[in-house]
Amino acid sequence: MATGGVLEADDTCKMAKRGNGQSAVHFQYTKPIDWHFKYRHAVDDHNNLRHALPSTEGTWLTTRWPIPVFSFLLAITEVNMYLALRFFVWSKEDRLELVTFRRKLSGLMIRNPWLSDTYGVNEEAEDYLDIDCGHVTAPEHAREYHNRQWVCTAKSKWQQYVCKAPGCKLQVRTCCACKKGYWLCTKHIIEHVIHRERTRRSGH
Repeated sequence: MATGGVLEADDTCKMAKRGNGQSAVHFQYTKPIDWHFKYRHAVDDHNNLRHALPSTEGTWLTTRWPIPVFSFLLAITEVNMYLALRFFVWSKEDRLELVTFRRKLSGLMIRNPWLSDTYGVNEEAEDYLDIDCGHVTAPEHAREYHNRQWVCTAKSKWQQYVCKAPGCKLQVRTCCACKKGYWLCTKHIIEHVIHRERTRRSGH
């Protein structure tokens, strides 16, 4: 507060009262004291947004010591950017909820437009974010999906693979269009589509 401004009041400063009856005293806060009462919740409000689930710091769990520091700085920057856009850029119609903003930001961090493929942009991640879900049957001799194309080098014409859903042992040649090569049976493709649609609608 000592560096918050000059020790004088103006029309924007809050009026205060102490005491009752004839002993009551009315006075006006000086600028540093007035600003303290107006903005003392700013840090708490910022922290509430930073820790709102799913939070960057809470999701990015690691025992490597530099990462928590980086995730803390990243989370602070995220909230600062969100608040700046909300107050200075977005109209009421364009304003996003924090969870929607966080999801969009995460997507841009996964497929960073400032990085070329030589820096390791994950093309499969781009596919997952850009392509709608759907039932896909692998082509003949398909072994895997790599660099946005099927690798058809399997010896068997109708090669089958174990469904990757936990506990499922079915042999399949199917997957979802959003993640080709990640083998799923029809039942688990449907469950995946339902889960992803619910996630989209909730903004997570």
